[in-house]
Amino acid sequence: EAAPVSFIGTGANLNLAIDNGLQRAAKLFDMTVPEVMNRVTITGAIEIGRAPGVVTVSFRAPVEKLKEKGLWFVCADMGGESMYRLNLTGPIGLVIGNEGRGVSRLVREHCDMTAAIPMKGEIDSLNASVAAGVLAYEIVRQRLNRNV
Repeated sequence: EAAPVSFIGTGANLNLAIDNGLQRAAKLFDMTVPEVMNRVTITGAIEIGRAPGVVTVSFRAPVEKLKEKGLWFVCADMGGESMYRLNLTGPIGLVIGNEGRGVSRLVREHCDMTAAIPMKGEIDSLNASVAAGVLAYEIVRQRLNRNV
């Protein structure tokens, strides 16, 4: 089982930003930069004269390798524990299923926690991007409250 992973690279120009993103990925996974380069998709942009280069280095990494590095996977599912009762303050990999069927059983089995977004009224589900945003907000809220 593999999961998509993204690293942000920054630099004075796009080439330096790409190098920075590749080095960050290589360091985390104990790989060489050429090994990472064989697996990645790189996207980015630069605003001429306004900001340094920023890129996203993305590739699929084995879930077990990510867990070894301390990442906890939280699956969004209506049958899970209320997101307010979960400790979402550590390193989190957020798993969002498709809008029709949700997260598959096999993917859910690889997750460490299953989070439900409490709903009221007749709404029983959210679109995937909205669910991701709500859960991401709760993760940030918990982290900010922990540091107060």
